[in-house]
Amino acid sequence: MKSLLILFLTLATAGAQLIVDVDAFGKELGGWNSKGKKASDYTMSDVQYRTFKPVITETPGGGRFISLRIDNLRGFFSSDDHALLQVSVNGKGELVSLESSIHSQGKSVKSDVVMGTGKNIASMMKGDVILNAGLSLAKDLSAKISGEKNAEAGRVIYPAVIVHNYNKLMKSIRFVPPPSKAKVVSEKPAQTKVHVKHKVEAKPGAVEKPKPEEKQETSGQ
Repeated sequence: MKSLLILFLTLATAGAQLIVDVDAFGKELGGWNSKGKKASDYTMSDVQYRTFKPVITETPGGGRFISLRIDNLRGFFSSDDHALLQVSVNGKGELVSLESSIHSQGKSVKSDVVMGTGKNIASMMKGDVILNAGLSLAKDLSAKISGEKNAEAGRVIYPAVIVHNYNKLMKSIRFVPPPSKAKVVSEKPAQTKVHVKHKVEAKPGAVEKPKPEEKQETSGQ
């Protein structure tokens, strides 16, 4: 683990690029198995949820703003609930901000913005930053939806599902080495051999004499 953190920090300071590995994120959820491989369906506490592939926008300085939609699939004859998770990370791998909102049956609940701690993702790999930010988000959302009477199980655990997605998403953010510059190799142009036909000189006395002209026959008139 220590060697992995050293490698992570080395890449972060060596001009490496910050990326969100969407394939790795989908694998953590169980695979992009829905909506033409644009979403992932999974079950938590006997409730069906769907997470769509994140929308990723590059920010100044090489950071990333990530928007993630998470649906609570309530079944036939019921409209689904929708949640939005938004995460901002700067080019150094530092968490800038985290917030979420839940929309259900015409009602909306929005969390307070959880500001970053200034620690980079190498520290997040230890779990402290991810845990603290996620717990703050879940606590805030849970407090704001707790007033609903006879709440369905899918809505009660919705904040926990959002944080579950957040944890998996942060695991998929990493640095990759910068693309290697192609070496320019100067090559000499290929030499083409030219075959020159040697001129054959005629020997003295070998010149052919012109043939005598043949007489043409004339027909009498």
